[in-house]
Amino acid sequence: LALDLLAQPQAAWPQLREGYRALASVQVRELDNHEYAVRLQFNPLRVVSSGAKVDPRSIQARPCFLCVENLPPPQQGIRYREEFLVLCNPAPIFSQHYTISHLQHQPQALAGHVETLLQLARDFSPYFTVFYNGPKCGASAPDHLHFQACPRRVIPAETQMYEPGSPRAWPPPDAGSPFRSGGWRRRPCC
Repeated sequence: LALDLLAQPQAAWPQLREGYRALASVQVRELDNHEYAVRLQFNPLRVVSSGAKVDPRSIQARPCFLCVENLPPPQQGIRYREEFLVLCNPAPIFSQHYTISHLQHQPQALAGHVETLLQLARDFSPYFTVFYNGPKCGASAPDHLHFQACPRRVIPAETQMYEPGSPRAWPPPDAGSPFRSGGWRRRPCC
């Protein structure tokens, strides 16, 4: 269903079409220090999202772009469990990039929503990975609760966990089950 959502609006929504056109020409470089790898992605179109002003004054001055009443007319969504809306991300960093936003405007906070994140992971599995960016970790909408989904095993940390023989490898967990990547120098932050 989510794949149909992505295919349908590109013709009618220039911002989404341009976002995916820009994604096709990104430059990618991977840095690896043998403990973990980092993937750098140069996509000039993403500057609008990654460079968004997220200070309290700027957030107060703009309409929230994840609130239903502020979505662009061509943007379509799929209601998820009566509380969330699955949307195509118009500034994608993955070949299939979705934003799953809460229907009510509320702060980007994981507290009280871990069960939802796990349910999303189960429901989107096995084809997608669902993740959360905290308000201080790159979320361009720190004022509106949302998760994101992308094709599974395209995020470097996730891919490295499944590399056979890698010192970073981790036994694959059951779909949707929480686990920790012990021994890594990366620290999760929420």
